[in-house]
Amino acid sequence: MHHLLDTIDFGLLVLDRDARIVMANRWVRERMRSVPEPVGRRLADVWGGSIDPRLLFAVRECLEFGHSLRLSHAFHPVPLPLFRPGDAGDERMRHAVDVIATLPPQGSPEGARQGNGALQCVLQIRDMSEIARRERLLKDQARQLRIELQRATEVQQELARQSLRFRELARQASVGLFETDAQGQLSYCNERCAQMLHVDALAQLGRHWLNMLPGDDVARLGPRWNAASSAQVRFADELCLGASGAETWLRIEAGPILDAHRLPAGFIGTVTDVTEFREHARRNEYRANHDALTGLVNRERFAERVHAAIAEAQRLGQRVAILFLDLNHFKQINDEHGHAVGDTALKAAAQRMRRCLRSDDMVARLGGDEFAALIPNAPEDASLERILGKLSKAIALPLNVGSCCLRIGCSVGMAIYPDHAADPASLLAHADEQMYQRKRQAHAAAAAGAAPRLRLVEEAPLR
Repeated sequence: MHHLLDTIDFGLLVLDRDARIVMANRWVRERMRSVPEPVGRRLADVWGGSIDPRLLFAVRECLEFGHSLRLSHAFHPVPLPLFRPGDAGDERMRHAVDVIATLPPQGSPEGARQGNGALQCVLQIRDMSEIARRERLLKDQARQLRIELQRATEVQQELARQSLRFRELARQASVGLFETDAQGQLSYCNERCAQMLHVDALAQLGRHWLNMLPGDDVARLGPRWNAASSAQVRFADELCLGASGAETWLRIEAGPILDAHRLPAGFIGTVTDVTEFREHARRNEYRANHDALTGLVNRERFAERVHAAIAEAQRLGQRVAILFLDLNHFKQINDEHGHAVGDTALKAAAQRMRRCLRSDDMVARLGGDEFAALIPNAPEDASLERILGKLSKAIALPLNVGSCCLRIGCSVGMAIYPDHAADPASLLAHADEQMYQRKRQAHAAAAAGAAPRLRLVEEAPLR
């Protein structure tokens, strides 16, 4: 069988339950470059720290849980230190690795040694160097095509302004196009422009082009258009059509057309649908300011909001409360039940915190199992203490994950502007210290024999 595997045009490594290599075909051996005999040694011992840690993690998942995985060359280009045969350079060959869970054949030495049902891990390795080279070539060609397309577009726009063929080009354009005289009277509007603005193009000819827009936009854009046309500079703005939830955003740009004497002969404009672009920008902004797991704002956005809240409190003579919350024994949850359960616990804690606070309050995930809350225009101390108790009770409610019932405790610290500090960093530091003080008090009470108020995990096992 091994002789047959030596003839195939890709690499095979077979690992036993202990991650020891039990088979490496000739394809792998030819690309190992001065590595001692691998069979019988652990994968990590053969190459040491040269292996991508993500591959070792995938192998562990495969052997322990039977999970198969592909390490694509696009994201993990060189998981193993392999080199192309005959290449004396130091650059590793690009390759993709398929991590496949399998069972040893019945009756084989490996199967007898490991016992029935013990998993093996097969690493299937493919040389992706040529594919990567072609991808780079295609990207270079695409980049050159984009440059050439941009140049061609500029040439078309210039020719369209100076020739009679503009009408046909404009009629077939995918963006809205319109043309006006020096006074802004509409002389041309292509079909796409009429469709986007929901007007009859023929009925608008001879009228000022602003009449194609809704009344509110005319009042807003009119002065800006007059200023741009008087100065003979480019005009650009965006407007929204349609009701909330079904709106369409359009970008209107217009530039002057100059005659042979460099005098304005009119304007030519474009109307572009930028709805998708704006939505994409909104999503990017959301991702930049929010935690991907819980949906809460992240540390940077929280710090900005704290600065603003303090500035407003200074102006209005109000108080601002900062809460710092840390989940108890969260690492134990991750260690005993896995990160998926830990993520569920974090999301549940985030939802419970939001439900306990006002709509004007802000909850943030600072990282790990640490959360913070901002309470602008904070109430009196007694009300804040009730809020702390409400948060602790809400987070301590049972959380069912599969057949496992968790009770997650928390420690909460609080700092108040201007009572404890006057800047965001000092407020957070004070709240952090208060939180750790309460945590130490809880540990001291537990050590003295007091019954713990919160229990981490019920006896029901996680399945």
